[in-house]
Amino acid sequence: MGLFSLERRSHTGSLATAEGPIVAALARAVSSGPSRAVLVVAAVMASTACSEPEHVETDAALAVDAGARADGGGDHDGGPEIDGGREVDGGRDVDAGGAATLRCRSDRLASTDPSCANSPSSIIVFRDALPGGVFSARVTPPDTRSIPLDGCTGVLDATPPCVCDPGLYCHSDGTCNTTPEDPGRDVGPIDILVGGLRLGHLEYVERGQVYAAADDFPAGATVFWEANDVVEARGARFAISGLAPTPIVVSSFEHVLLQTARVREDLALRWNAGEDDQVVELSFGLAGAYARCAARDDGEFTIPWTLIDAIFQANGGPGEFLVNADRVRRSAWSTSEGDVDLVILSREAQSFTFAP
Repeated sequence: MGLFSLERRSHTGSLATAEGPIVAALARAVSSGPSRAVLVVAAVMASTACSEPEHVETDAALAVDAGARADGGGDHDGGPEIDGGREVDGGRDVDAGGAATLRCRSDRLASTDPSCANSPSSIIVFRDALPGGVFSARVTPPDTRSIPLDGCTGVLDATPPCVCDPGLYCHSDGTCNTTPEDPGRDVGPIDILVGGLRLGHLEYVERGQVYAAADDFPAGATVFWEANDVVEARGARFAISGLAPTPIVVSSFEHVLLQTARVREDLALRWNAGEDDQVVELSFGLAGAYARCAARDDGEFTIPWTLIDAIFQANGGPGEFLVNADRVRRSAWSTSEGDVDLVILSREAQSFTFAP
């Protein structure tokens, strides 16, 4: 059953990756000022189904079992459609004013599962963090690249193409403009429910053009769910749902401010193994460079030192090295507001320093 949790586990930060319109919008929101709604958006990092930046491959890139795909569980309520209807839920009148048709379910993000194409809009519901999302005003082409199962990308560039004065927006061509390159849309408030319990709603943040948790999420609270709880997002003209994955617990993370690892040694990760069809997505690196891997959810994966060292070189030197481990379930829907992804994500994160 979905409840609020006042415990914050390992959401210690996020990589400043440049993975498409959602991340760009989040970056704009974070830079706009210290309002609660804007700061909440910082938790919603680049784990959405958007295209990746141009990247530089290194000889550390791995490719094992290419083309493997993991499908999510069966449809909720015996079918792929949620019919809109009016009801009173949690003290607020909820109107899902149109049917939503399921296009695809996957236990991988679109960037690692091209057979389940990315949508221009996404709602992300973290476990032990606050939700957020974006409704893009323009349709982006699907990302045809994929990360092979038990494989990694090469080094990816996380450096923004430009740094702009306050009030201006950085575009992918390196220019600063008065309007955003990927504008968001306001589709009205969006209720978040877990196990039928309304937890609060997302509201549109004009400056960042993203959706962030509104004040009816209690201050300091986070969303809590267990495996296979039904997570729902209900807007004025749509209602979509998905089943939550098994929460991830990374036993090799010490859950301290900065964990020490050894230079020139591979970084071994261990976690509670998931179901056969699940994948753990890893993103790791520094402010200027990072990489991503798609690990079989069998409870262990090793990040090779050659790839870590290549990230250091691309970044111009070592620094605080952040590792995110994500277990994801995603459902892609066609709605009256266009195609929308519901991303249900359990994450643990740890920052490392490397010493002899």
